[in-house]
Amino acid sequence: MSRALPDLPGREGLVERIVLAPGEVVPAHRHDADVFAYVLEGSIITRVQGGEPQTVHAGEVFYESPTDLHLRSRNASTKEPVTLLVFFVKKMETPHFYVLPWGSLAGLPSEIVLASGTFMNSPIS
Repeated sequence: MSRALPDLPGREGLVERIVLAPGEVVPAHRHDADVFAYVLEGSIITRVQGGEPQTVHAGEVFYESPTDLHLRSRNASTKEPVTLLVFFVKKMETPHFYVLPWGSLAGLPSEIVLASGTFMNSPIS
């Protein structure tokens, strides 16, 4: 669901439900949005550039700013899915998720660069 935000001209709110399969890995990415993610069930391990990995459990929330480089997220479980309810505040009619090209990851520590796995049931390498 998305909706124009009348108190913030040119901005819209977008809400998505995201389910990561057991062991699923999200590739390095960024958002042109303020992102508030509420964990409905399961746990997710997430990390932004300059920060330490954090494990976020059901009932907890994490935030990403439009300037954050989201280095890695993965389902903390290899047996159960994790479900997120994600709220974006973004410019109208612009993409809210950008997978980062390999070249943009140059110079980052090797453990940060994309791990093998899947994202949204698609292989990444």
